[in-house]
This record gives sequence, structure tokens and C-alpha cells, in this order.
Amino acid sequence: MTFGSASPDESVVAVTYRDDEQRAIRMAILSADGRVVSKGLVFPGRTRWSADSHAVDYTDVRDGVWNIWRRPIGGGTLTQLTKFTGSDLIYNFAWSRDGKQLAVSRGHSTSDVVMVSSVP
Repeated sequence: MTFGSASPDESVVAVTYRDDEQRAIRMAILSADGRVVSKGLVFPGRTRWSADSHAVDYTDVRDGVWNIWRRPIGGGTLTQLTKFTGSDLIYNFAWSRDGKQLAVSRGHSTSDVVMVSSVP
């Protein structure tokens, strides 16, 4: 989510702010009239509004497995939305407008390291 991201029903807006004391980027949820709904939230990965505007969905890795979780904005129980196994990363995700379908981009990353040095 980017700074000032309105929920799908435009009833609340998520704003990010820097917490220099804790060295973290945090999120606050504000109502349309400026009332603070939630403050100090930290999300470990990518975030998206749920289709009903009542929660924030986000990526998180637990025990080496990436999945998508839902956190209600008014507090409450976290819900695991996906049940992936394996070590694939979640690069991105998005909900259909009606909230019935979820598109997820997953995969793994590989890299090679080459040392270059001059030979006398």
C-alpha cells in the first residue's frame, strides 16, 4: 500500500509513517472524518485492502513459507488466507473487485556470484 491509500469503499484511508524511535515504517488507518481507527500497525510484506474494506491483507513468511494473511482494521483475529507450502516467494497479489478471486504471483529467486580479480 502506498501513502494515503483509500479503501475500496472509501470509508477509511491507510497512511504510512516513519517511527524513527523503533526504526520501522508503521501504518495508521483513519476514517473519512480524520478519526484514528488503528495506529502503529506493522506489516512484514506487501499489503492490500480486502474487497469489503474491513481488513488489510498482507504477505508474511512463517517457518520459511510465504502466505497471505488478513488483519481486521478494528482489531480481531488474524486469518491465514492461503495455505502454500514450499519456499516460493510471493511477489505480488491482488483481489478481484468482488473479492471472490485472488491472483498471486509466486516463484523463487536464484543468483550467481562471480569474483573478478586481476591476474598479475
